[in-house]
Amino acid sequence: MKTIKKERDITWDIVRGIGILLVLVGHSGCPIILKNFIYLFHMGLFLFVSGLFITPPSIINITVFKFIRSKIKRLWIPFIMWGFSFVLLHNLLFHIGWNKDYYSISLIFKKLIGVFFFKEIEPQLVPIWFLKSLFFSVIGCYLICLIKYKAVRWGIVLLLYLFGWLCATTGHHLFFSIERECIVTSVIFLGYSFKKNTVVLKKYWIPCLLVLLVFLSFVHIDLAISKVGFCGAVPLSTFCGVSIIYVLSLKMKKKMPQMARAFSWLGRNSLDIMIVHYLGMQLFSQVLVWLDIVPISQLYEVPVPTSLIGSCYWICYTIMALMISILFIFTKNKVNKYLNNEIVTYNYANGRRG
Repeated sequence: MKTIKKERDITWDIVRGIGILLVLVGHSGCPIILKNFIYLFHMGLFLFVSGLFITPPSIINITVFKFIRSKIKRLWIPFIMWGFSFVLLHNLLFHIGWNKDYYSISLIFKKLIGVFFFKEIEPQLVPIWFLKSLFFSVIGCYLICLIKYKAVRWGIVLLLYLFGWLCATTGHHLFFSIERECIVTSVIFLGYSFKKNTVVLKKYWIPCLLVLLVFLSFVHIDLAISKVGFCGAVPLSTFCGVSIIYVLSLKMKKKMPQMARAFSWLGRNSLDIMIVHYLGMQLFSQVLVWLDIVPISQLYEVPVPTSLIGSCYWICYTIMALMISILFIFTKNKVNKYLNNEIVTYNYANGRRG
């Protein structure tokens, strides 16, 4: 008998694809009103979707250890590899104007240790703060989901959120940014809670859009620096943003399949884009320096020189970041394919299996 493979539902890939494009626009020096709107939900969207795809845990099958191991592979190891690489390249980039300060040997060693413990991020890699927050928060959410009683789970999540919000709003930044991880954990858990009830997201997208437009005038959210607005602003604005993008993704998949496939591809590669896009933006700044549009003294400012924030160049920065990211992903896939073919050929030639 033939087994029929279930076709992948690309809806949530499209959601992430739209989300990562919004990340690029938000970092591009776009008009402040557009940036503030995007920041209301853009990072919360990725956290929510991460929660949606958490498999219900079972400590009996020791899935906790498998889960942690998978997050080490997907989040911590990329952080280490990219972090180490750019610490070691820091002085070279300093000499061409891409970095502001010079690192001594002892400082390089200190930075490497900081990267190992999720503590240090090079200027070109600032967006990968998200990997650290996602790593600890998704594991924390998974452990909370092991608790049998639903009310207890919600109680713990609520207390974590209130603790994180109080620390963030009063300016008490704790060791390892624990206050941010408490808030992030609650957003991931929110996504997990809607795992079997995504139909709700389709029903209220119009009220959600109105809520975000109202929020735009007085709520400012930036999870990277623990700016979280009033109590409840982060989960509420996240839900509203996810609802709008989810409905948009469904309509795109139905009426514009070619565009849907393109955004689906972006969504599947959103982690690589998150890591690489600052490089594309700084490379465009380098071009502007060569054209005497930007002084070389501003080249180290990432992702966009302060003198260009709010200018029409944000469109160019977005396009350049997207192009460099796509080029990187295609190159990476080609290299991986070549290496895999070489390994298979070597194993075959030596009579090995696998």
